[in-house]
Amino acid sequence: MKTILVADDQPIMRLVVRTMLGTYLDYQVREAVNGAEALALAREHRPDLVLLDVEMPEMSGPEVCTVLKGSPETRDIPVLMMSATEAADVQGYGLMAGSDGFFKKPFTPEAIGPKLRESGRCQVN
Repeated sequence: MKTILVADDQPIMRLVVRTMLGTYLDYQVREAVNGAEALALAREHRPDLVLLDVEMPEMSGPEVCTVLKGSPETRDIPVLMMSATEAADVQGYGLMAGSDGFFKKPFTPEAIGPKLRESGRCQVN
């Protein structure tokens, strides 16, 4: 079973994503409540994909992405950034950090499926 790490400081968002990915798309989901925890879990478990909220405590999503993409052990893990923020430059921050894509919250299984497929390591039925 494919594993996805979801990092978001909002419990309800982690629940929604976990439900979508686990129920509708049949993925094992690991969760992180902040950027530092996301980085530690990504290093320890090497998930097939990391979903990072842009704005998190301790380390932001772009900061985590920069570290992941800068390390030989984790640089090949696809990283998708997500945010509910309306600011036009939010997507740019994620892409500049090396993310493999971006999507706006809230989202549906139909919206996230193509992003998972584009990441290259996760199959979506």
